[in-house]
Amino acid sequence: RICAYGFTEIFNNAIDHSRGSVIYVEITIDDNNLEIIIMDNGVGIFQKIQKALQLESIREAILHLSKGKFTTDPSKHTGEGIFFTSRIFDSFSIFSDDIFYTFTGKDWFLSSEKKEDFGKGTYIKMSVSLISTKTPKEIMDQYSDQEIGFGKTIVAVALSADPNDPHVSRSQAKRLLMGLEKFRHVVLDFTGVQSVGQAFVDEVFRVFKNEHPQINIQYVNANEEVESMIKRGSTPKQ
Repeated sequence: RICAYGFTEIFNNAIDHSRGSVIYVEITIDDNNLEIIIMDNGVGIFQKIQKALQLESIREAILHLSKGKFTTDPSKHTGEGIFFTSRIFDSFSIFSDDIFYTFTGKDWFLSSEKKEDFGKGTYIKMSVSLISTKTPKEIMDQYSDQEIGFGKTIVAVALSADPNDPHVSRSQAKRLLMGLEKFRHVVLDFTGVQSVGQAFVDEVFRVFKNEHPQINIQYVNANEEVESMIKRGSTPKQ
């Protein structure tokens, strides 16, 4: 069921979104592990999102893709496919525009790599153990709300990092928060974030929260400095 769900979602994404002319599929089984690779020769998933949202960087496109509920074709897609596919497999990787985005369990990684034999387009690799006991429903239930369905997301704050604006300003916070009004429960994961600014914290934990009181905002994996800034910025003023 995991492989059927993931293959169908990614293959259909390539048909509907890539604007390419070829889809290449490779499936291998080795040492109790099943791996699916799907490649297309289209425009490239990160670049397409960057243009659709008029974003400043490819990295920011990855951030919005990782949130879920984002699609460049809302009339045909919900934007949930890649979000859930990345979570039901043991490992999920996207390569496009010389950037690898990998999600494994609860951890994510970014790396730059040049593939000389891979031009424009999108390369996706998914792997799962043949003895895995997970089911798609079990994973989806972790992010579900009885009233609105897919209601929870976990956001890797570090993906919004900008060398010229390292989680300091309100504009940086607004880029992070884009699209999160669609959820009821937002978990901000501060893994890899060394520091945050007062304006950034105020925009996230006061302004956004006041504008969307129905949304439950939590944070995890904040270091001591970030935790202190968040608590100070979240404390009601007397």
